[in-house]
Amino acid sequence: MSGMKTAGPRPGRALSSSAALLKWLDQHRKASVSRHTSAGLDHELGFASTLYQTVIQLFGEIWKRFNHDRSRPRAWQARTRNNLSRLALWGDSLEHGCLDACLERSREIRDCVLEVFRDICKTLIKGAEDL
Repeated sequence: MSGMKTAGPRPGRALSSSAALLKWLDQHRKASVSRHTSAGLDHELGFASTLYQTVIQLFGEIWKRFNHDRSRPRAWQARTRNNLSRLALWGDSLEHGCLDACLERSREIRDCVLEVFRDICKTLIKGAEDL
């Protein structure tokens, strides 16, 4: 593992604001694209890390649509932002590719994390279809 961290600010308490979350999502997306185009780092992302990146990107796109669609209840927008912020806080504390290395230590935890990601993905995909 290289120890490389995600570019941009750490998503602390500032992610409670919509502007801060939009800025973090944009920086996260740019850092992700940069890592994927760097041949030296591609091999470090395992299945769980790739799945996390995908979940964050899809969740972010759904939240952005909710944020721009004023016909949606404000409670939905706030709940979506809060859930996305919590997921970002959880995953951003891990170094690049570190999630897979951590999950290799315990099959039970790995299965649990992947099951949660699967459930989040199913919910996000269903939500994206309804937009």
